Amino acid sequence: MDIDRLKTTLQNAGFSQYQSDAYLALVKQGASSATDVAEATSIPKSRIYDVLRDLEDEGYVETFEQNSLHARPSDPEEFLSELRTKAQDFDEAADEIDALWERPSFGDHQITLVKRHETVLEAAEEAVRDAEDEVQLSATPSQFNDLRPVLLEAFDRGVMIKISLHETDGSSALDLDDEEFMNVASEVRYRNLPAPFLALIDRTETYFSSHTPGNRFGLLVDNYTLTYVFYWYFQISLWEIWDVVYSDYDSPIPKQYVDVRRCVRELDSLLSDGVEITATVIGLDRESNEWREISGRIAGTDYEGTTPENGSPALSEVAGKATLYIDTGDQIVSVGSWGAIQEDVEGRRIHLHNIDR
Repeated sequence: MDIDRLKTTLQNAGFSQYQSDAYLALVKQGASSATDVAEATSIPKSRIYDVLRDLEDEGYVETFEQNSLHARPSDPEEFLSELRTKAQDFDEAADEIDALWERPSFGDHQITLVKRHETVLEAAEEAVRDAEDEVQLSATPSQFNDLRPVLLEAFDRGVMIKISLHETDGSSALDLDDEEFMNVASEVRYRNLPAPFLALIDRTETYFSSHTPGNRFGLLVDNYTLTYVFYWYFQISLWEIWDVVYSDYDSPIPKQYVDVRRCVRELDSLLSDGVEITATVIGLDRESNEWREISGRIAGTDYEGTTPENGSPALSEVAGKATLYIDTGDQIVSVGSWGAIQEDVEGRRIHLHNIDR
């Protein structure tokens, strides 16, 4: 650091211009008379005595009489410690300001572009803390471990959690066992190809971070329709075709669904065989946009694809439309999936009470 920059740094630390000149002169040449210090600097002789005594009051120098006023620098250990502490404070303040800049609140914004993956991960963590119904997550095992504590809390609240795991290098090995997922995830699948980080929360929030080198960015989305687009990316690219490595379902037919499409796919063949199934559906009434609860017998299903001769409908067959019909005893209520347009209710949770085979 050159002398001019050093003087500027001392002034930023609280020295006046004259004080920084005098102090550096004494550190450089040792004990000196006031006159010598003035001559070695740009300090007027009429001011040098006040400057030295001010430095003494601050503990930076000691003055003494030797025919005339002299001064010598005090042991700088304490002062250097203060400088280093201030430097650390400035460095931490810069990091915090940078983090705040990269961590904008949604406010009225429906989509926010950020540069740091950490910002996306932190925002996703906060969203999982507040999740009420559903979390869909694409993550590496390391990212999963970072989020595991909040996923554990969400699962304990009854949130349905689907996790698509992948390695950044496309590794084919998964270094996690079932115990890692117990009481944390409803179902886990493994994709042996690299993928972006993606978290979908309660159908309205998306947290996305790209994985392509040289084109890294993140998106924070607070919008139902935009999140619906990411939902289909998750279903098609990150979920449907990959192997299940963990499931907490007791049987092939889970007792609870948050996805009407999956419910239709897994119950359709049973209903076709005459199996009676009763359920309670919680969802949003499309006309009033208020929560509604419907209980009764599942009277049937409807979807745009061709009814398969054997097995369950493929995802493509329920992609355009997937409807459950609930017979409450008084009326038949149609329940649609995410993005329902024609149905009475957009189903958020389906609780199966009985499957009478």
